Amino acid sequence: MLAHRPPILQERHPDLNAAFHELGERIKGVARDGNDARILSWVAREAHAASRPDIAHLLDAAISDYLHGVAPHGRSLVSRRLDRLRSTVDQQLQEIEARRPSLESTYIDGVVAAIAVVNPELSAHLHSVGSLAMRIALAMGCNSDLARDCANVGRLHDIGKLRLPKEILDGTVLPPQKHGIVENHVRDSQEIVARDALLARYGFAVYSHHERVDGSGYPARLVGNEIPFEARVVAVADVFHAMTSARSYAPTYEAAEVLAYLEAQRGKLFDADVVEALRISLGARKCAAA
Repeated sequence: MLAHRPPILQERHPDLNAAFHELGERIKGVARDGNDARILSWVAREAHAASRPDIAHLLDAAISDYLHGVAPHGRSLVSRRLDRLRSTVDQQLQEIEARRPSLESTYIDGVVAAIAVVNPELSAHLHSVGSLAMRIALAMGCNSDLARDCANVGRLHDIGKLRLPKEILDGTVLPPQKHGIVENHVRDSQEIVARDALLARYGFAVYSHHERVDGSGYPARLVGNEIPFEARVVAVADVFHAMTSARSYAPTYEAAEVLAYLEAQRGKLFDADVVEALRISLGARKCAAA
């Protein structure tokens, strides 16, 4: 039925034809009485997970499908009503896009604060990685929107660790069993994020934050630019903050030691430009590669 299936909508609606049918029923109501409230509520629900072009595409496809079944003598009135609907929906999408950054940031702030109640260490890590990821992105010359996206991925990247049993981090469970369990957190993080309409667009970057540019990371062994930019930024911010923080399950390192490690691995494990931007954002001198 649909020539193009936007990936984010396909993820939210595995049976996209059923979702398309739901939209068609709502359009039928607009064509009948001109009341667009049911369509606007649908847009408000879906626009948090889908882009403006995706929503417009689905709406146009559903309208075109509906008009094929309208008798010629009634098509003029119906077309005028549906043209007004398109205009109203486009205005609503513009307003949602303008509010989206503020809504996302406020919502993620609440998520991180809620995590602090059950796992203060994880909450502090998420907050710090998000802040550092934004500084790195800005040091790379990214615009404020992309820098904010990097910060949001950083604040969400380890949310799946809420599902890890306490024994994993206190040393009771040892490698190799431990590594297999811990690696599952990227899938858990993606699953938690993808289920939320407001956050779903961050799912793939969250899933990819342990990928490494040489393909040695996990879970999909992505290489180079196959890894989302936000994930490459968060990977460096994550390693720096984790290694310089006091942890019950691993040693703590001085910032200079971690910078030297990252410098040695730039272009191998980590994006070279991101490592350089970290150094700049910290005001650190150039490290000699080990």
